[in-house]
Amino acid sequence: MSIMSKKASPFNAEKPTMRIKRVGMEHCREAALSLARAFWNDPVAMYCIDTPDDAWRTEKEKWELHVEIMEYIVAAHIIDGVVHSIGDNFEGVALWMPPGCNADSYSTLFKSGTWRLHYKLSKEGKKRYFEEFMNVLHDTKHDVLKENDDNSWYLVYIGVVPEAQGRGLASQLVNHVAKKCDQDKVPMYLESSKERNNSLYAKLGFKLKTTIQMTRSETPVPLYIMVRDAQPIIPQPIAVAPEARPRVGRAPRLSVSLSIADAMPQLARKVHMNQLQQFNPKMFCESA
Repeated sequence: MSIMSKKASPFNAEKPTMRIKRVGMEHCREAALSLARAFWNDPVAMYCIDTPDDAWRTEKEKWELHVEIMEYIVAAHIIDGVVHSIGDNFEGVALWMPPGCNADSYSTLFKSGTWRLHYKLSKEGKKRYFEEFMNVLHDTKHDVLKENDDNSWYLVYIGVVPEAQGRGLASQLVNHVAKKCDQDKVPMYLESSKERNNSLYAKLGFKLKTTIQMTRSETPVPLYIMVRDAQPIIPQPIAVAPEARPRVGRAPRLSVSLSIADAMPQLARKVHMNQLQQFNPKMFCESA
């Protein structure tokens, strides 16, 4: 899933490249807070929180539960997947499941803290998360990717905090993994939570495959399934240093100078003979 502003999209091109870091468990909280801020009030992220039997929660309590859920999800991807961040303060965060990986094991369920959702969510929230949401996402990914289901990079979450949107951070996070996908010839898969983002993903090579809906809420919540196939790597031309060339003009000038030097003795002798022929001893005699 992804979140961004239409007016200030984090996919804007031609922005300075920033360093991308892999997030460890020691920074799980920071990454989760950034995603929580990016997805606050997103209909997909709030689908399991904004339920009729959970209406008693205050906005503050909903926010705290939202952050907790993000912490569990980030922790699960640190354990079994890859979490990338960009920016000094985790302004952008991406959660990935590489080929052959998943976070469905009981071990990860307990280590990440996801098991606590059985007690944190309301009865309807649990049905939405465990019985509908997770199953629909799992089955759709398998139906779309088919034999590549276990041989793809799955972009589970990508988000940029509001104040950092419009700086191209999300596109840098995506392109960072896209290079590896092209090298390994494997596809990328994502679920977009907002239709307006589809054209932005298309610029990064993704194509819309299908649309699914979460239907337990009064208003169905859509998700747009997109896939980026591996793209051919175009070889970059190798820069070759120009060959050393003689400086034109130096040699001719040098040869001319040598020719003049060689001719000087003969010229001097000729001038001297002319002077002798014109010499008149009387020029130096006193007149009588």
